[in-house]
Amino acid sequence: MEKNKKIQNTIEQYKKQNNYDLMTESGRHLFLDFDQEQIIRRNQLEADDSSISFRYLSFPARILRDTGEVQIESPWPSMISSTAPEAADHAIDKSYKSSLGNDTKYTPLNAAQENGTGIGFRKASPGISMTVYEMFTYSMEHDTPVLSGEWASVSKLGGIIGAYHASSLVSDREKALFAGKTSELKDACLAVHGSPSPGSADVSAVLPVFDNFPVWFQFWDGDDEFPVNYQFLLDQNALHFIRYETVWYLIGTVRDYLEDYIHGSTRRT
Repeated sequence: MEKNKKIQNTIEQYKKQNNYDLMTESGRHLFLDFDQEQIIRRNQLEADDSSISFRYLSFPARILRDTGEVQIESPWPSMISSTAPEAADHAIDKSYKSSLGNDTKYTPLNAAQENGTGIGFRKASPGISMTVYEMFTYSMEHDTPVLSGEWASVSKLGGIIGAYHASSLVSDREKALFAGKTSELKDACLAVHGSPSPGSADVSAVLPVFDNFPVWFQFWDGDDEFPVNYQFLLDQNALHFIRYETVWYLIGTVRDYLEDYIHGSTRRT
């Protein structure tokens, strides 16, 4: 009876997994094969005996050194793995309030000052985990990559394939989710220490995905003449840091955070 129960539990756990979870597991095992001390020195990371620390979109994050699991301290659902245990208090409003004090009103400036939410580290989403593994290991056999300081569209980075992906993977439905959300998107960028950048876009900000790897987000709200649109620009040397396929995981995590934020902002008003 006990054996059958264990088998059933294993089957249930397997059913909860998807291809992203399986790819994350593969990345975790590959990460553990690398020299962690070299990774720490090369990427100028802080570490102790138990974890390697960094920030992802300004949220505290870490890799557990014994298991390779990526964890993040964030209240936003898209940044947390669906298989992570529930936090004691994971509601968006309450988590920010509890981290700032009961008498402190939430504002984007508060979030920018204190992205640690007080709800503790939890297993990061597959998109974040796979991006982290690649960012810290992809170029290990080559010289440490450096940013060029010049921006490029994702379609340009990927050539012909990139042009196809850029037009097919960002649907009109996804664009519509941002329609009329200019103010919320500005706040979302500010909340992760985004730096406003000049340009024709209604929202234009450089977001620090990693301390040494930013992404430029541009958003144009729709009007009578033009539909809503947005794009992400990366440094021209981005593919020295990560593979083109991983660029889409990285962008997906930023886009999902922005969606979480604007919906959370709506619930707070």
